[in-house]
Amino acid sequence: MHALATLATMGRWYLNLPLKVRGITITEDILNGGAVRRILRLASPMMQGADVIDLQARLNRYWSTQDAVRSGVLRLAEDGVFGQKTDDSLRAFQGANSLKPDGVAGAKRGSQG
Repeated sequence: MHALATLATMGRWYLNLPLKVRGITITEDILNGGAVRRILRLASPMMQGADVIDLQARLNRYWSTQDAVRSGVLRLAEDGVFGQKTDDSLRAFQGANSLKPDGVAGAKRGSQG
């Protein structure tokens, strides 16, 4: 995002904001250092990125304080790829916390761990 912010500052950004690219909305706030937020879920192609790593880390922290083995939940690789194991862990987390186990996490859903 730094390169995009530089282009905007130099007056060389000719696209109107907000701009949506691959499910991510780029706003003026994001160009100025704000966080990118998107809804995470199992998709094809699989979603990837730092936000997925954050979700995987949060799920790992949650399950490390629970009886994960008894729940059938294994530690996730924090690889930034939202695959079947991340989906399974998220749904188990949602079910364990009286949330709709839909495998969807994101801003204002309360299901990020």
